[in-house]
Amino acid sequence: MAQSISPAELRADVEEIIDDSIDVDVFYRLMTRLRDRFESEIKPVFLIKQDATQTANPGDVYTTKKTIPTDFREMVKVWVGTVEYDSVPFASIIAFRQTARKFYIDYNAWIQGNAALGLTGAVASAQTITQVYMMKSDAITQSNEDTVSLILWPDHWKDALVYKMCKVIRGNIDPDEISFRASSEDTDEYKEIMSQIEFENGELANAAHGGVIGYADEEGDIDVGTL
Repeated sequence: MAQSISPAELRADVEEIIDDSIDVDVFYRLMTRLRDRFESEIKPVFLIKQDATQTANPGDVYTTKKTIPTDFREMVKVWVGTVEYDSVPFASIIAFRQTARKFYIDYNAWIQGNAALGLTGAVASAQTITQVYMMKSDAITQSNEDTVSLILWPDHWKDALVYKMCKVIRGNIDPDEISFRASSEDTDEYKEIMSQIEFENGELANAAHGGVIGYADEEGDIDVGTL
């Protein structure tokens, strides 16, 4: 599914719909914020990546930290070799320090750009750490507005961002009686597109899990936290 629509083209669509222009820097700051909110809430399957640059070594202890990818937003899974590790809260790491096959993230270290992924237990030999994670896209600016991968969605999803931008601009930034009525119409268009997006993303996520909604644990139960 090739990407073809850039942020610059989306800006042109918005300006055509609202029949007006808006400061470019303001426009892209707003678009970045709305895109990031969308990706945080919808969690598009297209943003799931793997990183296998880190290694678990026999001398590591539970306080040894590994580097998290720079475009990290949210961890999905962690594998050490071919063994899946379970997540535990950083605040509870002392209790799990001698428990095998657990991982945690020190978000205080991460936000400062430091190594932040910790593992419990021990390995007998060096093992590749595979981090499966949801990526965070780069900010959109005028200098990169022609880069289609800044909004890594199917092209037909991008209309949602167009109508959301129109709604915010007409309903909040430049409001008047006509703009408020148009903003309501933008909202209706946005909701209709979002309904289709949520359905499509759910179908893709379901297919990626082998047709099972949620992850099955070793006892055969379903983790309702993934529903």
